[in-house]
Amino acid sequence: MSAQAYIRDLARKAAENRLHAAASFLEAQAPAVLFRKPMRTLDGTVVTVNFYWPGVLVEQDAETGEIVAQTPPGKAADRPHTAAFIRRSLREPLIQRTMRVARGSFHRVRFEWPGVLRVVDARTGETLAESQAGHPYQLKSWFVHGPQTETAA
Repeated sequence: MSAQAYIRDLARKAAENRLHAAASFLEAQAPAVLFRKPMRTLDGTVVTVNFYWPGVLVEQDAETGEIVAQTPPGKAADRPHTAAFIRRSLREPLIQRTMRVARGSFHRVRFEWPGVLRVVDARTGETLAESQAGHPYQLKSWFVHGPQTETAA
């Protein structure tokens, strides 16, 4: 294994550890419903849009409470009208907390639309780990492989 591959592997493992700790920390504090708001659909009916941890999108008839549509975690894009409505409605993360880590440093833990968990160094703002949408315990694939370096031709 090359030195560069070894360093990328260590960085990936550190990011996975941070992400797992942050997901456990946030999951224990997350409210039952992260987002709830009425929305008028394209045909004029009103539905209540609910977004739950870890990224489940549910649309309910506003009058009867009957579930009209539901997506599994990470599949909110399957409902583009609803996804756009939520994006327009949000000004900040769905939930954000500060987590104390070793040696007195802190990480900001954010759960953002569409169900992405992001771990950020509270002092520098550097992103330390980012999850797959709807899967807060799974590191995003670009993070797994580490930074790509250009080779001289």
